[in-house]
Amino acid sequence: MKFYGSTECSRCRAAIEELKEAGTEYEFIDVIGSKDNLKEFLQLRDSSSLFDVARQEDRIGIPAFIKDDGELTLSVADVK
Repeated sequence: MKFYGSTECSRCRAAIEELKEAGTEYEFIDVIGSKDNLKEFLQLRDSSSLFDVARQEDRIGIPAFIKDDGELTLSVADVK
């Protein structure tokens, strides 16, 4: 699973803790720490209606997860 987020984001830090407690493995992609990671995330965000509310509210849309089956979700509960 891919986990798009930032350690500067309180919701992302909470998700990291939840996944750690659940023993869930993931690849963390820091969207703030790398231009390439940010570009990758923005391409994903700007092409998915799942992020419509986040865009309308001028939010980044993290944490975001791509499950191993390719499903995109914004809920840590869906990936634990």
